[in-house]
Amino acid sequence: TVTISAHAYDGNRTGVSKVASLRWDNFSSTSVRIANHTGNNIVNLNLSISDGIEHLIGVDIIPSSIISSDSGCELNTSAVNDFSTDINGEITVTIATGIGTSTADECIISWEANGGNIYKEY
Repeated sequence: TVTISAHAYDGNRTGVSKVASLRWDNFSSTSVRIANHTGNNIVNLNLSISDGIEHLIGVDIIPSSIISSDSGCELNTSAVNDFSTDINGEITVTIATGIGTSTADECIISWEANGGNIYKEY
């Protein structure tokens, strides 16, 4: 991530800046299918850049960007989760299942793959 800025000193300090990712927004994520039964499931997702060519390494993912295909499965924020990508671009999250009145047999869990779902380095 870089920041490009322009400043003027005319008695008042003024300026504008733009935060940009050097890798643009070409991110991707694996998807994992889990049974929608009552309980918690540990899910490992691999995040990458350039449609899987390169691992997304050493960044923190925003928890709300972990998505499910059905409302019966959702991120268990009170469980142990690791939202920092490792050297293989992997994060580990805990998914609670059997929530509400969902009748789905399974859920597909993934990361909403875009730059807005990565915490900035600063």
